[in-house]
Amino acid sequence: MERPATRMGNLRWLSRRLRAMGAAEIAWRSKQLSRAYLERAGVGLARPRQPSGRCARPWVSPLPRGFDPEPYAAAADRILSGRFDLFAMRGAPLGFPPRWNVDPKTGTQVPLRFGKLIDYRDASLCGDIKYLWELNRHLELVTLAQAWHLTGRRRYADACRELLGSWFEQCPYPLGPNWTSSLEHAIRLVNWALAWHLLGAEDSPLFDGDAGQAFRAAWLRAVREHCHFIAGWFSRFSSANNHLLGEQAGLLVGALTWPLWPESQRWIELARAGFERECLVQNAPDGV
Repeated sequence: MERPATRMGNLRWLSRRLRAMGAAEIAWRSKQLSRAYLERAGVGLARPRQPSGRCARPWVSPLPRGFDPEPYAAAADRILSGRFDLFAMRGAPLGFPPRWNVDPKTGTQVPLRFGKLIDYRDASLCGDIKYLWELNRHLELVTLAQAWHLTGRRRYADACRELLGSWFEQCPYPLGPNWTSSLEHAIRLVNWALAWHLLGAEDSPLFDGDAGQAFRAAWLRAVREHCHFIAGWFSRFSSANNHLLGEQAGLLVGALTWPLWPESQRWIELARAGFERECLVQNAPDGV
């Protein structure tokens, strides 16, 4: 979707979007905007709740190890040196851990306002949001977890905890540019699930001791906040399509991997039904 770079561009974009919407979509978006203002006031946010039960087993068990570990280690070492690949930016020197609320392309620092009310299309406020979001999808977390799984070198596991810990600190729920888009939450959940299993899941050495248990609690709290966010903020009408499919997939993966709260079964059923429906709606009989 085109993202206008100026305030005038924002107005033109809004005008085109309104012309493309029907009455039902305008009513739904008005309702969502009202919900966002209520959430900013504290109504309807995810409240802390203790997890209980066991997490799901890996999808593949045992996780395979029959790969040359050195390419994975080299990729992880590059991340540890603070260099990231983001679209056309190859080896961007962002530091480790990076500054999660800064657009890597323009250097724009996005303020920690209530996320759902941030106009992420405003380049003067958010820079190029695609680059910021790409970094925050946490593909690099999976790379580090793969390196740990294949090499057993503790520095890669410790780097996963440092990376996630910095994200939890810099991106507090529900503030900032990383609490605006359900699709971004969904992709992040999928990558978190992959890393969780590669790091040893419940038996990960990262959860040893008091500090490890505090890290585990922070991670699970963020997982629940992500699931809660997606379940109440699905893309609908003209914003649906691949966004809705991805959101449902992410919620399904998150709720299946961590079925630890009273809402988990409802999230699973909601996401599974929606995902199956959208798979049929978005794929034609000829495969397109």
